Amino acid sequence: MRQKEFLLLSVAGPFMATLSLALLSAPAFASSCSPELLQGMASKGLHILSAHRAKGRCEIDGTLLTSGQGAGQGEARFRAHFPDKWNAAFIMFGVGGFGGTLAPSANPADLEKADREGYVTAITDTGHFSTLPIPAVDGSFATPHRGANATPARVDYAWRATHQIAVALKSMSVSYYRRPIRHAIFDGCSNGGRQGLLEAARFSKDFDGIIAGAPFFTLRLMLGDLKVQQASLRTPGAQLDARDLSTADSFALHECSPSGHPAKEPLDTRSCHPHWARLICKSGDAAKGNTVACLSPAKIGTLQAFFEDTNDAQGAVVYPGFLPGYLSVTHALELQFADPQGTKPVSSQGWSLHHGPIEYQFDEQVFRFFIPTDPGRPFLSPAWSNQGIVTRNSLAAYDAATGDASLDDPAVLRKYLTSGGHLLLYHGLGDPAISPRSTMALYQAVGASDRMRLFLIPGMGHCGGGAGPRSLDILSSLEDWITSGRAPQALTGPDNLSIAASP
Repeated sequence: MRQKEFLLLSVAGPFMATLSLALLSAPAFASSCSPELLQGMASKGLHILSAHRAKGRCEIDGTLLTSGQGAGQGEARFRAHFPDKWNAAFIMFGVGGFGGTLAPSANPADLEKADREGYVTAITDTGHFSTLPIPAVDGSFATPHRGANATPARVDYAWRATHQIAVALKSMSVSYYRRPIRHAIFDGCSNGGRQGLLEAARFSKDFDGIIAGAPFFTLRLMLGDLKVQQASLRTPGAQLDARDLSTADSFALHECSPSGHPAKEPLDTRSCHPHWARLICKSGDAAKGNTVACLSPAKIGTLQAFFEDTNDAQGAVVYPGFLPGYLSVTHALELQFADPQGTKPVSSQGWSLHHGPIEYQFDEQVFRFFIPTDPGRPFLSPAWSNQGIVTRNSLAAYDAATGDASLDDPAVLRKYLTSGGHLLLYHGLGDPAISPRSTMALYQAVGASDRMRLFLIPGMGHCGGGAGPRSLDILSSLEDWITSGRAPQALTGPDNLSIAASP
């Protein structure tokens, strides 16, 4: 080599190495958002319906023909955003309720961060489309068949659509940017949390990290709801209103707040067990004008049904009760005790179709479409749950009919954790839709792991709101965990709020 060339390379070498590293770590840039180009990158069965550039990204709608896994061919819709400046990360968001929509159920702060920081984002309707005003409570896609006879839409909802859409869109991302994915994340709350847990249980390599908030991981939730609806509907004067919930909250927080607890700081109610009998109106209270600070025995019965466990005949918990303290600020009235549309029940058997509290509508849809027809066991029949007791035969029949969409054995999540996955669970202690005690039980059943964290948030309702924080930076915590190996010890929120991880 000539001396001049040697000197040039000696000077340029460090610069070229630095430039190469910079290029590898810089965002990937995309230039085209052509439906034809995207279709050429698509996996078999994936069809691009539309693609256009907006907000610095390629916005894509399409469908995927789902297949295999013990069911016939189905079709799932998806939406994906491919940013112009890609950070080499992929995130899939879950949907709420029974799916049938492309509205994400993840924490709003996570949605904003993903858009702002250049993630490829994806979502699926889980294999069916609902035209109801509230798609999340439309269970008509399901039928009482399982195994080889399972309908495609039902298996897609359970887990197939989430998995196959994730695989197809991760592959398209790599082709589009001509660069590998650095890490893949799933993020959802409620049914989205269920999607994430079933992904971890069945397809441990799909996602490096999973955020599962208030996970609807067992349809036994509906058996827990039955005793609440039975107590509310079958005793005259037992239905609760907004004033009743406020009275119950004040009573519970007064009984459970330790001395010196800041009045504006939400209370951790895990060990709160109010003596509800003390809230019953006594003889003469009405004459004294004290009914605002007390409740009738019938209404106390409805409250107790909500807070107490549903058990089998041997006393084992079928579904745990809820925690007290924040019913009046977490939409518990519309979720559990009254029709958001203001209609009244038509009889002691409940409301007309697509009416009633949101959880009542969920329950009715499960028993209408997931359970084999049995005229001897109508919805709210004591044959299913009699004052919170479920017989062995009824529980076996219910589990057989709904188990494909549930996580029957939380211990199977250990495979995901030991294979390198990261699982971040969170749940609001004021949640009136899915009991936080169910997530606490799941966490205990899986067992301690350096790759799993649970955050219980005082005062927060279902997936957010209530007396808890309006938003939490959950995605940043998981991303840092994946990239640095440091498990999060706390979640941060506005005003320097910090939520410590459970032991």
